[in-house]
Amino acid sequence: MDPRPYIPADQPHCLEICDPNERKLFEDYLATNPSTFYVLEHNQQILGAGGYVLSDNATQANLIWGTIRKDHRGQGLGRFLLMYRLREIAKANTVQTVRVETSPNTAPFFEKQGFKIASVNQDRVELIKKLTVCP
Repeated sequence: MDPRPYIPADQPHCLEICDPNERKLFEDYLATNPSTFYVLEHNQQILGAGGYVLSDNATQANLIWGTIRKDHRGQGLGRFLLMYRLREIAKANTVQTVRVETSPNTAPFFEKQGFKIASVNQDRVELIKKLTVCP
């Protein structure tokens, strides 16, 4: 599995694996050519994607658009992508917490990775994790 930075040529492949209900929002996001967005590539196929955005003061990172191709879910790729993003976030040396807003169906995945529920609003769950980096 080779995680790498997103490039504009990845857009059609990323759109194929996103939730159809969020496709337009995702397409608009990808059009900004994000610098902290990554794809998981294996045998020249994109199997997953996800990124993060730092807060204005760079003490919090917000995970965004994490997704794994449906036919490859349940194989540890989501965890692999999450750990890769956490490692990249830690390189900023200023981030203290990582936040994600997700659906109730996906929240247990993040809880298993040490995130704690901060709030629940209608169909969204906000989770927070303290970022611990060993010296």
